[in-house]
Amino acid sequence: MIIGTIPASATGTINLTYLPEFLFFEAPVVPTLIRVTALGDGVILDMDGNGLHAVNGIDSVTRVPNGFLIRLSDGLIPGRNIEIVITNPVAGVLTVHGFSTRQGSFYVQYLRQIVLANSGQTFRDFSLLALPGLAPADTIDINYQDGTSQRFVSVELRQLIGVNGFQAIHPVVVNFDGTVKSVTVIPAAQITAILQRYADVNAVNGSLNNT
Repeated sequence: MIIGTIPASATGTINLTYLPEFLFFEAPVVPTLIRVTALGDGVILDMDGNGLHAVNGIDSVTRVPNGFLIRLSDGLIPGRNIEIVITNPVAGVLTVHGFSTRQGSFYVQYLRQIVLANSGQTFRDFSLLALPGLAPADTIDINYQDGTSQRFVSVELRQLIGVNGFQAIHPVVVNFDGTVKSVTVIPAAQITAILQRYADVNAVNGSLNNT
């Protein structure tokens, strides 16, 4: 359903009393800011355009042209005061949709993490790791739970996610089934990684911003 609109070339706010499973909109130019906050619990999502592009459509086999789809939860979460802030760079009104397919019990949170040049940053305990800005020769070492270790470069990760039935324009490591133990990213230049993780709504207690 349509949950609100954002004026042309402006920043707007949509307030809800529930969190939808998915946020969706069509835009010829990616918004420069999108922030979703569960008031009292913390920030679920805070991204610029690069971050939005990196996670867009991960749950999609196909896409609506110029469509942006973001999973916010595992289903409809009622009884929460939700604030959605979007900066719309387009000279036209942005129509925002929110919809759900089931009842939910956890947030899907997105965290930004700076990875310094040649740092060898290691990530664990995530459902998805997006790596926009990764250079073609940068390396990503993935250790799997069964003991397998493999070194990838960015083009290989983009192809691997296609094998798993998803679409992505940036390198992404998917760990929805928990088979990935750790990922070490070694970029030649600084990048910002996006870490997706799950947070139980009943166990958050205002701690989303502190973990």
